[in-house]
Amino acid sequence: MSYFSRLSDLHDETGDATPVSHGDLVLRASEVGYYAFCRRAWWFARVLGYRPDNQAAMATGIQFHEQLGHTLGTAQRWQSIAYSLLGLGLVTGILLLLSSCGT
Repeated sequence: MSYFSRLSDLHDETGDATPVSHGDLVLRASEVGYYAFCRRAWWFARVLGYRPDNQAAMATGIQFHEQLGHTLGTAQRWQSIAYSLLGLGLVTGILLLLSSCGT
């Protein structure tokens, strides 16, 4: 099975590639990585509008990365709370130490 669907529709009756107009071109950082990995795949997807055949696998990957992002965000919040509590404990310990030395 080919990576891209409808590859036979890429050329018109003269054999030339069929251009597709997309208005304003906006490039995302992920697209630069996609282009660097495979320029032809980027061109098929971005310029000609073809999509990979493995949409189900890609959807699974997107869902996995969204869950991973949520998990990492939660971990970062807990880390911030832990550092705040550590700082509060240090300040409390220093204040207790200073108050016991003063009496």
